[in-house]
Amino acid sequence: MKYAVIAVALASTALSTPARAGADTDYAALITVAVTTQILCPGYELADDLGSENPKIARATAAAVRKRFGAPHKASDLIPEITAEVKSALGYATDKIAKDAAAACKHLGTVAVHAGMLVRK
Repeated sequence: MKYAVIAVALASTALSTPARAGADTDYAALITVAVTTQILCPGYELADDLGSENPKIARATAAAVRKRFGAPHKASDLIPEITAEVKSALGYATDKIAKDAAAACKHLGTVAVHAGMLVRK
């Protein structure tokens, strides 16, 4: 169920523009960390507008998260650079939370709140 929430949250971020490698991979990493933090850390909710300017990148991010968790996804939505960034961001966030949940949740939550991707409950 948690993974379905991740996929739905990521899929709901679609808007429009051509791919820009740095900005797109940064977006994929940030939304991945934000959604992971929202699920694993108490006190955070996803913001209403997650700000993707590119529906292709939003779909690629959602598909990469689904793939990472073994959930159904459209292979045609995957973009190798986004998939690699999602893998890295998920590993980073889950490792930090596993080592020290309180400190990691505070740090990751603050970063995602400042980026406008999460709000405090």
